[in-house]
Amino acid sequence: MYGRDTEALQQSPPRASLTLRGLGIEKLLLNLRTGAPQTLCGDEISNFKSDFDFLIPVSGRDDLVVHLKQTGPKYLSLRVTFGSGRDAISYEDVPFERVRPGKYQSASKLPLQIVIRVKHDGTVTLRFEDHTEGYEVEAVQKYVNALSLGMSAGAVAFYDESTRRPFLTHTVSGSIPGLAPYKAFIDDAVHVADTYQVPLRMPRAISSTDRWAISRLKQLIDGVTLDADKICLELTKTIDLTPAADALLGGGNLRIMISTPGFPEDFVVFGTAIRTGPLDIEIVDPQVKEPEAFIHFARHAEVGATTMLVFEVTQPAIVRKGQPETASSA
Repeated sequence: MYGRDTEALQQSPPRASLTLRGLGIEKLLLNLRTGAPQTLCGDEISNFKSDFDFLIPVSGRDDLVVHLKQTGPKYLSLRVTFGSGRDAISYEDVPFERVRPGKYQSASKLPLQIVIRVKHDGTVTLRFEDHTEGYEVEAVQKYVNALSLGMSAGAVAFYDESTRRPFLTHTVSGSIPGLAPYKAFIDDAVHVADTYQVPLRMPRAISSTDRWAISRLKQLIDGVTLDADKICLELTKTIDLTPAADALLGGGNLRIMISTPGFPEDFVVFGTAIRTGPLDIEIVDPQVKEPEAFIHFARHAEVGATTMLVFEVTQPAIVRKGQPETASSA
């Protein structure tokens, strides 16, 4: 039988219905997953009806044979879940294309491509390919966290959004080489992007300069120590320093906070220039080399007077990113 009106057949293709039992159900699921052709016969099928019953009624025949075969490309919309429970990370409505029987690959613009291979014996392999170039680091962080969670929980699940049924649940084991240090680097990059308020997009390849800049900018956020033997400061009196002089005479400790405009040159990460902004330098318990001179200046100098003071530094100074100045409205 050959159809002559192909357009009419596309608009209203012939339909058939049947009931599957026992092994027939497993064969259908295997055909859907792997694309492998299947043959249904005997007790596996019943209640077969089709639009051609008016020509050849076949319902109830014992010798009925039905061949299952997939043709043409097919697209699935799957929810991909890494891990389980409250901590699970999901990607909704991820389109997958069946590129050939038993092989599906994600076709959406995600930081990763997922490739599913289902063999004829039902065994499954997953492959995750890096497609992070051009994505903001926050999206890459979600992808890396999902992979890490999937490996630690040992599960990656695929749910068919159209049929509202599980498509595949895969148990994963082992480890991904280099995932832990890469995750730590991406976490630092997200922290830098958020703190310095700059969008960072992943390059084709991460350079040693990128790693160095991320490390230094992260250190400035957390506070980095700076070794020094002594510092020389020009002190301008703007307030009454008598309490500071009395504290020094009483054996109290000094604490110096110095604000600087920041590094004169920008750091460059993934081709994006980042300015540090103000930096705060904290010096704890510095020793005044000539305390009498400081006490005299604090008590007797007029406001606006200046003097040079030398401090011996006994502990490493701490340099950290300062808070940017905010404009105030009148």
